[in-house]
Amino acid sequence: MKVLMLSSESVPFSKSGGLADVVGDLSARLANLSCDVRVMLPAYNMTPENAGEFASKITVRILGGEHEMEIRQQKIGKLIFYFLIDPVFCNRRGIYGDTSFEPYPDNFRRFMLLNKAAMAFCLQIGWMPDIFHCHDWTAGLLPYFISKDTTGAF
Repeated sequence: MKVLMLSSESVPFSKSGGLADVVGDLSARLANLSCDVRVMLPAYNMTPENAGEFASKITVRILGGEHEMEIRQQKIGKLIFYFLIDPVFCNRRGIYGDTSFEPYPDNFRRFMLLNKAAMAFCLQIGWMPDIFHCHDWTAGLLPYFISKDTTGAF
């Protein structure tokens, strides 16, 4: 079974709460059960700039425009992690907000990019998961985008 874990955080790379622990642990356990598990998440400042080897450049349509992003990959044990490299994620002090605990005003756009990137990347590399596991609100748009897909790929 092929599973894509879409999340805003996962140990050992980024963590603000329990979500990172769940994503990391569940992914590892499923991989140990012979599932092909891949985790896609943003590369934040706390993620090393060298987030692995270059995987792809993708372009997504969002809010009336096109947005190009880079994806890098890193294999740890049986897991493949995909990191979305983009200034909206990498040039910030925190995952969801700055140190004052105020959320970034563009979080909707930032995480919409993550959701769109997951679809575009799977299509580009020809790897279609049996399950898209969407973790928390930051991955909540992916099922909607899949339901509106007109390519027939999803």
